[in-house]
Amino acid sequence: TIWDYSILPDEIPYPDILINGYATNDMHYNSVQDAIKRNVTLEQSVFELSQSFIRQVLTPKKGCGHPPPLLLYLDDYMGNEQNEIRETMISSRVIHELSGYYGIGSISYADVVRDIVYGDTREWWFSSNWYEKGDYERAVHPHMGMHIR
Repeated sequence: TIWDYSILPDEIPYPDILINGYATNDMHYNSVQDAIKRNVTLEQSVFELSQSFIRQVLTPKKGCGHPPPLLLYLDDYMGNEQNEIRETMISSRVIHELSGYYGIGSISYADVVRDIVYGDTREWWFSSNWYEKGDYERAVHPHMGMHIR
């Protein structure tokens, strides 16, 4: 994982705060295909991936007196990859469940803007432009509003 290949200097074993903002990528088409190949559901795959990352970050490095970082999860997934409510909410459910279990923080951009986005699916400031070429299409990467929130 990215945690294994830290770009921090040796004298700084951990950052003080680590924000995982990977929810959009965890729900991407490629993640769905990977879950299918491994014969697991997308929810199982996202759960396993997230839990493994959390455990790795919260486990102190051997011989290091520095405590693990404050870990925060950012739920930024507002895509239309799945087109079903239960499937679309997988990332949010997993982040909420693991945050509660491991006592880490979570912030949900998606919860804040969901009513705006789903109330008008042609809106593209807070989410992807799902009608960029005129017809409704799959799009997971959000536009400007999400990045400057």
